[in-house]
Amino acid sequence: PQNFGWFFAINAAGLIGTAQVAARYVKGRMPEHVMLQAQVAHLFAAAILVAVAWSRAGGVYGVGAALLLFLSFNGAINPMSAGAAMRHYATNAGMASALLGTFMFVVGFVVSLAMGLETALSPVPLACIMAACAVAGLFIHLALRPRETAA
Repeated sequence: PQNFGWFFAINAAGLIGTAQVAARYVKGRMPEHVMLQAQVAHLFAAAILVAVAWSRAGGVYGVGAALLLFLSFNGAINPMSAGAAMRHYATNAGMASALLGTFMFVVGFVVSLAMGLETALSPVPLACIMAACAVAGLFIHLALRPRETAA
């Protein structure tokens, strides 16, 4: 508990850093493309997080480093997904933004319920649920992205 502030600050820096990198990288690219790359990297980070949590390598600092890696990719994924989703709703941008925010809170509520079913004796359930969310996010992206049309 006495180090929570440091962990929080480092994770915030990771989110801000990847958001800045993604903002520069998206120039001349579609945000969906950048988001897909970040989501694939997110899956690798999820695998590392599960492995570290399972093996307890590095103790709380090992899990903290794996969480930093995993959570940092949200700094690229979240802005790209919001931009891509709202691009088609310019006249209703406020409504689209509110719907995205509501959806995020509903998913957070459901995931919190699932996490509450587990005991806090190990970081493994947290890591597995986070990995499952990363997999679900990638599947949703692949299922909802526009299909290429052959000319």
